[in-house]
Amino acid sequence: MATEPNVSQSTVRLETNLALSYSVETTIKNFPEKSLVPAWMLVQDILSRHHEYDQYLHLETDALFRGLDPNKGVLKPASTWLKEVISLYDPQKLKRLNFEPFVLGLSEIDTTLANHLDFNSTGFRDALKRELQEPYESLLRTSTGSVAEQNATASPAQNAAPGTEFSPPPPPSSSDYIVFRADAATAADQLGRQGFADALATWLNRIWGENYMDYLRLRVALEPESRLPEGGSFIVHLHGPWGAGKTSLLRLMENALRNINLSIGGEPREWTVVWFNAWRNRHLDPAWWPLMERVYQETVNHTASPTETRLQESWWRARITGLGQYVLAIGVAFVLLGLGMLAVSSRGEGDLFGSLIGLIGTVSTIIGFVGSIVSIVLAVSRSVSSGSAASAQNFLRLAQDPMEKVRVHFSEILDRVNGPVMVLIDDMDRCQPEYVVRLLESIQTLFNDSRVFYVIAADRRWLYECFEIVYQNFTKSIREPGRRTGYLFLEKIFQMSISVPAMSAETQKAYLDTLYRGERADAGQKIAEAAREAEVEFEQVTSTEALIEKLKPTKAQDPIVQQARREAAVRRLASQEVSADIEHFLQPFASLLERNPRAMKRLVNAYSVYLALAVLADVELINSPDKKKRFALWTILSLRWPSLAEKLEQDPETLPTILKRETDGLDPELAALIREGEVQRVLHGEAKGIGVSLDEETIAGLLGLQASSSTPAVA
Repeated sequence: MATEPNVSQSTVRLETNLALSYSVETTIKNFPEKSLVPAWMLVQDILSRHHEYDQYLHLETDALFRGLDPNKGVLKPASTWLKEVISLYDPQKLKRLNFEPFVLGLSEIDTTLANHLDFNSTGFRDALKRELQEPYESLLRTSTGSVAEQNATASPAQNAAPGTEFSPPPPPSSSDYIVFRADAATAADQLGRQGFADALATWLNRIWGENYMDYLRLRVALEPESRLPEGGSFIVHLHGPWGAGKTSLLRLMENALRNINLSIGGEPREWTVVWFNAWRNRHLDPAWWPLMERVYQETVNHTASPTETRLQESWWRARITGLGQYVLAIGVAFVLLGLGMLAVSSRGEGDLFGSLIGLIGTVSTIIGFVGSIVSIVLAVSRSVSSGSAASAQNFLRLAQDPMEKVRVHFSEILDRVNGPVMVLIDDMDRCQPEYVVRLLESIQTLFNDSRVFYVIAADRRWLYECFEIVYQNFTKSIREPGRRTGYLFLEKIFQMSISVPAMSAETQKAYLDTLYRGERADAGQKIAEAAREAEVEFEQVTSTEALIEKLKPTKAQDPIVQQARREAAVRRLASQEVSADIEHFLQPFASLLERNPRAMKRLVNAYSVYLALAVLADVELINSPDKKKRFALWTILSLRWPSLAEKLEQDPETLPTILKRETDGLDPELAALIREGEVQRVLHGEAKGIGVSLDEETIAGLLGLQASSSTPAVA
């Protein structure tokens, strides 16, 4: 029977040839030598001392393994688990067993633990692997007879420790193959969205390059001591209702970003991807503090000198707590006191009293110097280890112009990073309105820097309502026709808005086949081969017309091949050549846009996303010039008057009456909007070179392209 860990009972003797980290050694010693425990209890213990991976876990550490029976499953002494983990690794390549290889090794040995971690986390084991200095697979033994290979062929009974009761499971019935599946996010593409994620990564990488070149030019033009102007971040909104697959799409995009080869000034660079879970940090105030903390923690190892970066950060935190100033003042006071006493003693040399004063002065001076140094070190240590929002609150209360100091400090953090930074913010649509608004406004103002991009995954309706609630007292004064208060704020915050692609009927069928009948043995090889052929087929395409022509479906084409071709086409859609063709195509629509510099860029971004969604779902929606023009008209309508677009999505059959400016039964605000000449110009495509009007077929087709049809795909 398993025994609960008790440090005082521990008699484990660690006789290994591999150096152990403090946390691994502590975990093993926390379990009595003869106590039989499951692998998950070791992970539970060590996770209590490692919170840097909490963002990947769906539950808090104390709840992650709650409900599991410690007396069931594979039970072994902690020292045995340790020896088996060590036997997995090549001793020539792994010199020290740290937290990451220890947990990964346990999950290799115990499939129950691996399944539990995968079910209750998002990319947890992948994150552990990324922290290793060498690829995880290269650290494993290659010779036969390792524990991992033995366990692959051994029965569960053979894995159990002597004396452990084990009952083999009954033979599975046909109904056993229909199982409940975890709905957690995954980095494996099962819905045909990898091509879309690759295209997003390519778009954002190119946009960052353009922004960063502007930043470098400013660096050269301005004096070194001059402050760079504010702004530069590119903020993207990934829209979809709960369960649409937003987090999984972010995972796919993260993988795509990491595979992009960058070069800045001739030096190779890579994207640093930072995950931030808004819901887990919602209770902290100020809202910006945990975000800045996460960016620092994830980027520090991507700087030229991580040690120097940590020292600089430590000193900054010591200063914002206010402790550094007080400690320094006390130290200076002691030094001055000591020097004063020494001066007094020098006037009375040979005098007993003077000698005593001199001794006291010397001691005070030494105490002042030593005390100052020790106290400053303690203050820095305290401020760094806490990393608390309380320190930030104290800083806001005492500092002069604190927000400007925060903005400058965030910029300094990014200055030290060797490449671009992508911050992926998830679960914002589970937070209260006040927190959502504070966090988004902090990103827009404090953390708006050209070296960092943000992708915020949230249901658009939730974000709209948050701003409506927080700014309800100002709704009447700032609202515009066709634009609710929430729309206005989100338009200012986001430069690009993307909907999670809908799952096509073919993809859905293939996915269900995978869930209920299992993948065929040759499916993976067939998909990989189809992907390679599709990439070659589309690599020379330079226009949307040529791309659409290639994609015309044939009845005899295998669904796997067709899906591979769609994904390759979407990747090519994000290329520089095809993007230039899209910009050229949209030039006649410029007169239908608002008169501001951002309008054309927003149109190109939004229209490109629509094309990508159509390519993935139904290319027939865009297989003629007129259909593509109607897509552009709808994109403009969604950007300029989202309330009208929402109304047409909910009730497409009202379009003919709206085109005739008939407003019976409409909301007074929408009725007034429809009578405006500018709206009618967009609806009718009244510009040179367009010659088409928006129609019901286009709207109906658009509704099937996104995971939710209740709101516009682009805002």
